[in-house]
Amino acid sequence: MRRLLHAKSYYCTWEFQHRDLDAYEVFEELGQKLESCIGGDSILSDDQRVNHPDFYDVRIFQLDDVKVAVSVKDKSTLGATYVFVSVERLKGR
Repeated sequence: MRRLLHAKSYYCTWEFQHRDLDAYEVFEELGQKLESCIGGDSILSDDQRVNHPDFYDVRIFQLDDVKVAVSVKDKSTLGATYVFVSVERLKGR
């Protein structure tokens, strides 16, 4: 797991073997936990705009001035599947 702390954002990344079923299970579990924790107080979306990976899915929870996202990406050229969690303060807020 890699953590990068920026002035306005926080990211966690987990790397798995390409198309490892554990990656999709982690993605689903994190999405469900976030939805049960903050889903009722947030706007939920699944924006799919991303550079062309083999597979991509995302759950985005937008609160007043914070966006929390959990995503999964397959990258065959890297031989890996990644799960990301990001917490970002929205610009101008």
